[in-house]
Amino acid sequence: MTNVAVLRKNIAVWPLSLAYGLVMEWEEDRYRIDTDDGASLWVRKAEGCLLQPDIGDRVLITADADAGGYILMVLDKVGACYEMVFSGEASLRTETGPLKLQADNVIVRGDKSVVLEAPDIEITGISGRVRFAACSLLASIMEVRSKRAVQVVDILDSVIGRVTERVRDSFRWIENLEQIRAGRIRTIVNDRFTVKAGHASLISEEEVAIDGKKIHIG
Repeated sequence: MTNVAVLRKNIAVWPLSLAYGLVMEWEEDRYRIDTDDGASLWVRKAEGCLLQPDIGDRVLITADADAGGYILMVLDKVGACYEMVFSGEASLRTETGPLKLQADNVIVRGDKSVVLEAPDIEITGISGRVRFAACSLLASIMEVRSKRAVQVVDILDSVIGRVTERVRDSFRWIENLEQIRAGRIRTIVNDRFTVKAGHASLISEEEVAIDGKKIHIG
C-alpha cells in the first residue's frame, strides 16, 4: 500500500489536496474560490462537474501543482437556478428504456435550430399553439379530424390534383368577386335549384338548352 496518497483539507499541502470554498467571481472559464482555510485561488470547472457553479455557491475543489485547480462538484446552491453547461457537443442517451424530462414547465430552445427525429412522434395536450413566420408541411398521407375549425387567411393559393368533399350544409359569403374557370361544370340538384341576382347573364358561344316539364319566364 505504498502508492496510496493521503488527501487533506489544507490547500497548502502539495502535490494534491482537497478543500471546501465559496465561488467569489468568475471570468471566461476560471473561477476565484475563497477556501475555508483562508486561501484564494483561481481554478477551472472539471469536466465531471456537470452543475454550473454560480457566485456564492459552496464547492469542493482540488489543487495540483502541475495541473492547477479544479472544481469537482457543487455542494450547496445559493440560488434556485440549476444549470448544466457543456463546452462542446453533448448527448444524453439510454441503452434501454425511455429517457424522461418532467417538470411543471419544459422549454426546449435552440439558438439556430431544433430537430425532432423518430419513426413515430406523438404530441398530446389540452390546448396548443403553433407560431411560425414561415411554415412548410410535407406529408405523404395527412388526416385531420376536428370538431370545429376556424381559418383566417389573407391570401390562399392551392394547387390540388383532386378534391372530394362530403358536406351536410355549406354556406359561403363572398364580399366581392367569385370566378371559376373550368373545362366542364356539372351540377346535380335533387330538389330545388335557385339563382337570384341583381343582374344575370347567360352567354354561350354555341347552343343553350333548357328542358323541363314546365318553364316559367317572367
